Amino acid sequence: MRRTRFAAGCRALLGSALLAWAPGCADLDAPPAPDEVLGLTSSAEKVAANGYSTVTLVARLDPRTKPEFREVTFSTTLGTFVGALPSTARTIVVPASPEGQALATLRAGTEPGTATVTAEVRSGDAVMAVANVQVTFERAATNDIFRVSIPQQTAPADGATTTEVVVQLTPDLLPSQQVVSFTTTAGSFSSAGTVQSTEVRAGSDNVARVLLVSPREPATATVTVAVSGFVGRATVTFEAAAPESLALIVSGSLRIAASFSSKSVVRAQLFRGVGTPSRGAEVQFRATDDSTGNTFGYFSGITPSDASGIATAEFTPGNTTERGEATIRAWVAGTSADGRVKVELVDP
Repeated sequence: MRRTRFAAGCRALLGSALLAWAPGCADLDAPPAPDEVLGLTSSAEKVAANGYSTVTLVARLDPRTKPEFREVTFSTTLGTFVGALPSTARTIVVPASPEGQALATLRAGTEPGTATVTAEVRSGDAVMAVANVQVTFERAATNDIFRVSIPQQTAPADGATTTEVVVQLTPDLLPSQQVVSFTTTAGSFSSAGTVQSTEVRAGSDNVARVLLVSPREPATATVTVAVSGFVGRATVTFEAAAPESLALIVSGSLRIAASFSSKSVVRAQLFRGVGTPSRGAEVQFRATDDSTGNTFGYFSGITPSDASGIATAEFTPGNTTERGEATIRAWVAGTSADGRVKVELVDP
C-alpha cells in the first residue's frame, strides 16, 4: 500500500470532513494517519502489454468515512479501465463498499511503459486525499499473441493455385483484438484481381485463414500479419509453373512441299490442369518420317513460351527425299507436355 498524499489546504479538513467519528473510536484531537484515510494497492506490479492482461486495483478508505466522501476516482497514465466510457477510458469513479473498499480493473494496452495509477477522494473540484501506485507494462512477444504459418512453403506461379495462410490467436484476446490484417508482396487474396491486403475476423476456434492466389511470375511472397499492433511474417515461394500438356498446330496446309523455300509456322500451346504455365518454357521441336523413322528439316526462330503459354518455330523441310506421312513433335523436357501433329511431304 502506498502512503496517502493530501492536497494543499485539505489536511485540516480530514478529521471533520472525511471521517464521521464514532465515540471511543479515535482521538478527536488527532488527525487520522494517512494510510487510515486512503490507501491503494495493485494485484501485480508487472503485466504484459498485450492489450488484454488486467490488474485489480484496490483503494481502501477508513470505514468511518462519511457517505458523501465514499466515491474514489481512479485515473491512469497508461492502459484503460474496464467498464469506463470509451471517451474517458483512463478515468473511472467507483463507490466504496461498506467495508471501505473500491475496486477498479486496469487493462494493459499494447504500449510498453510504466502506468501511474492514482486514486483520489474529492469534494467537488477539491482533492481531499490522493494515493498512487505504479504498474509496469512489459513488452509482449508476438508469439504470445499469435502464430502465423503457411503449411505449403512452395507453390506454382500459375495465377490460380491457392496457398492457405493460417493465424492461430491466443484465446485470451478480446473480441476487438480478433481482427487479423494480412498483406502480401506477391500474389493476391482474390482470384478476381490484384488484392494485396485484406482483413479477416478469427472464428470461434481463434483461427483466421486466408487463401493466397499464386502470381503469374515466380516470386517469393512475404505475408505480413498484424493483430492489435503486433506483427508477424511468413514466406512462400512461387516457383515457375511447368506445363502439363501441349497442343501443336501447323499454320496453313498440312501438305508441305519438300524444299528449302517451303516454310510453315508451328505453334505449341502449353497447358496446365490449374492455371497457366509460366512464360519462358523452352519447347523442343522435331520432324520424323513415319515410314523410315528418319528425322529431317530445320526449326528456326524458336521462341520460349509467352504469358499465354504459346511458343512458336518456323519449320523448313529442306530438300529431303522423304515423302508421305511425317510427324512433327514438340515437347518440354522434364515435363509431361508433349504434342504431335501429322503432315504430308509432297514433291515441290
